[in-house]
This record gives sequence, structure tokens and C-alpha cells, in this order.
Amino acid sequence: MIYLQRHSKSYIHAIYGPTDTLLYNGVDKVITSVDLVSANPTFSFVVKRSILSDLGVSEDQFLDIGILLGFDNSPPFPPTVHDQALKATVDMVKYYKSGHAAVSALADQPHINQMQYPEHYARTRSMIKYS
Repeated sequence: MIYLQRHSKSYIHAIYGPTDTLLYNGVDKVITSVDLVSANPTFSFVVKRSILSDLGVSEDQFLDIGILLGFDNSPPFPPTVHDQALKATVDMVKYYKSGHAAVSALADQPHINQMQYPEHYARTRSMIKYS
């Protein structure tokens, strides 16, 4: 789907799927809900540029935040697993300037080292960034 969105003929304009689809380079819009059974069918979507602007982060930092928050194929970064995970993760990435620097700074903690999170983070980031 991402390939078809990136294609020069613009076969599709948005993708319907999980919000982690926004982590991929070149995906700017993701449809988050569709209602086709009501009298007036509707859908809603999110725009990555709006999120980047609201959070005050770059696209690379947004990728880092998404990975650290976790998704279906990646566990969340243990220090930010709590009710305010989004704010804490955004603040942490802004403070350290990147997700890699944040993970490296906290890699000595036993539960992070035990689950080999730095290696997992690097693999996940590479998989998404260079897909």
C-alpha cells in the first residue's frame, strides 16, 4: 500500500490501517475509522505533518517516539510504560535529541539490558526507516 501511495501516478491518497503505519517514510495520511453503514458515510484520518507540528518534533524524532511507545511488532521502552507514556516519551526524545541517544543513556538499567532493548530498537528503526 505504501508503494502505491508513493507511486508517481498516485494510485491511492491515504491508507486505512493501524496508526503505526505513519512511522513509515512517505506516509502522510492514515485513515483511522470508516463508517459506511450510516445514512451519511464518513471516515476520519490523521495527517502526520499536523502531528509533527503539534508535538514540535522532526520526522526522525517521530519515528523514534513511535518505536519507543511500542506497537504490534515492538514492545514499549520500559522507562516510559505508564499512563503519561506519550508525553514522557516525547519529552525524553526532545531532551536526548534522538531515540538512540535516549536508549543508549538508559541501557545500563537491568531490565533494559536483560531484554536487549538497544539492539531491538536499532533493528526496528532500521526495518522501518529503510523499508
